[in-house]
Amino acid sequence: NPYIIRAFNYRATIYGFNPKTYDKALADFDKAIEISLKSPELFKEYLIKAYGGRAVIFYAQDDYKNCFDNLSKALQFELDDSSLATMLYFRGLCYQQFGENDKAQADISKARKLGFKN
Repeated sequence: NPYIIRAFNYRATIYGFNPKTYDKALADFDKAIEISLKSPELFKEYLIKAYGGRAVIFYAQDDYKNCFDNLSKALQFELDDSSLATMLYFRGLCYQQFGENDKAQADISKARKLGFKN
């Protein structure tokens, strides 16, 4: 049910504004992903939002590996320019944390060309 998936994503986003409720946000994003994966082509929009949301929370927690993994999952889908730019920018930041500066610069430059402003 897309309305349930959307509700999990929205509530997770709200929880994601407060570091004290990151665990609740991740649980809701996990549930949205679990439901969406039953029909990934039908619910790809929700998968992208959930993977992206988890990535942001993991980044805020300095968990760059999980951030990167979630961004990689989201980037498997065809994204609009705004979403692509955001995902590439955060992946570039992860690459910086991994010491892969050439990859970081490439992703961040591409994100800016797509209109990302930080």
